[in-house]
Amino acid sequence: PCGRTSSSTPCGSQPQSCGGRCGKSLDCGNHICEAVCHVGPCQPCKLQPSAVTTCPCGRTPAPHRSSCTDPVPSCGAPCGRQLSCGVHKCSVPCHLGPCAPCSDKQRLPCRC
Repeated sequence: PCGRTSSSTPCGSQPQSCGGRCGKSLDCGNHICEAVCHVGPCQPCKLQPSAVTTCPCGRTPAPHRSSCTDPVPSCGAPCGRQLSCGVHKCSVPCHLGPCAPCSDKQRLPCRC
């Protein structure tokens, strides 16, 4: 779909993804599509003011922003999202993006 690669396929076949990042400009004109190469239009910018109605953790309404390039304010409270370990919650102050991996250590008994 992106045109970076080509392959021979039977006539009438759907275009195949190259597997790379799309990289097309989003509707906002400020960000690029991070999705895997795809057919059709890209999703709208996730940072548009109309799409961001709360702080990153979701607890506090976001103040008015006029552009997707305006910072998304943090409420400062602990993030609280479930970490990948499935046991602990993120204690870092409210933030954009993924949480860091769990850094807690556990004591495991020897199997013998």
